[in-house]
Amino acid sequence: MNRLLLRASLVAAMLTLVASSAFAVPLPGLNLAWNNCATQGGVQNLDFTCDDNGFQFVAAGSFVLGADLAGVTGVEIILDLISATPTLPAWWDLGPTACRDALAANPGAPFSNTLCRDWAANSAAGGLASYSSDLGSIDPSNTAAHRRILAGFAVGTAKNLLGLTREYYCVNLIVASNGTIAPDPVCAGCTTPVCIVLNSVNVVPGTNAATIVGSPSLGTSAQITWQGGVSANCSAVPTKNATWGQVKALYR
Repeated sequence: MNRLLLRASLVAAMLTLVASSAFAVPLPGLNLAWNNCATQGGVQNLDFTCDDNGFQFVAAGSFVLGADLAGVTGVEIILDLISATPTLPAWWDLGPTACRDALAANPGAPFSNTLCRDWAANSAAGGLASYSSDLGSIDPSNTAAHRRILAGFAVGTAKNLLGLTREYYCVNLIVASNGTIAPDPVCAGCTTPVCIVLNSVNVVPGTNAATIVGSPSLGTSAQITWQGGVSANCSAVPTKNATWGQVKALYR
């Protein structure tokens, strides 16, 4: 009986250890996951059967600062998308005049999160600023397969953010599935593997110098894939970042 109790205690301890490590604050850096923050059960890959026009898929971006930062008034988020095909398929050609107008960004953090908190405490305004191949520079051979996504959010009252001990949620990237099947005008390429990389989060403390978080918390924690994404080269995305001034200009 004692041996069984000991074994049960060891199993319980191991489960506690696994749970605590899975839901711990990550190292300083960036994280991106489908459905929720990575520490809140988000997943790195999303597969879709491409048989419905009514879904909305959400990718959650978050960051961890290396030190406390006071007076934060805004964040700029840069993501890069690259497809497994030499040219971006029509399904990912997004915008009001493109094949599908099916991309948005908002600052609303999932309410159930306990570790990944909204940096702006649900008070930020802003959204998607651009989806284009004009921002950033990449190897010319990858230009046709790439899009850069730029979003920006700001608050009226500055926030004091903690470093190391807090993961801050910063964006919902929302991809709708309209235009996948009839009776919508069909945009081909839903099944094409795609990689999306959270390139950087520019954390802006008012008029002071910004803090750019530009590396993943761990390994590939700043990358997500669509339809496996195994043949989409995540390392091919650019690393040149825009400035907060460019984002503000887009909202004037």
